[in-house]
Amino acid sequence: MDSFEEIKTLIVQHIPDAIVEIDDLTGTANHLGLIVVSDTFQDLPLLEQHRKVMSVLSEKLSKSLHAVKIKTYTKKRFQGLKQN
Repeated sequence: MDSFEEIKTLIVQHIPDAIVEIDDLTGTANHLGLIVVSDTFQDLPLLEQHRKVMSVLSEKLSKSLHAVKIKTYTKKRFQGLKQN
């Protein structure tokens, strides 16, 4: 089973400015909720943002992860959500 830190590191290696939050949705460490915040998502459609994250996790999904719920934001959008 991969640690959350390993998954965060993997995402940041591919999306260098990413801020990553991981939530274990079931307590089994194989159903995760991800929030990924990065300015590389600027001007990308939501589907492309999610594909960018999924491409990083594709090998993990085939081995140790069963399901991933992804939320992606730009830094500006995420700050706006936190203020509300």
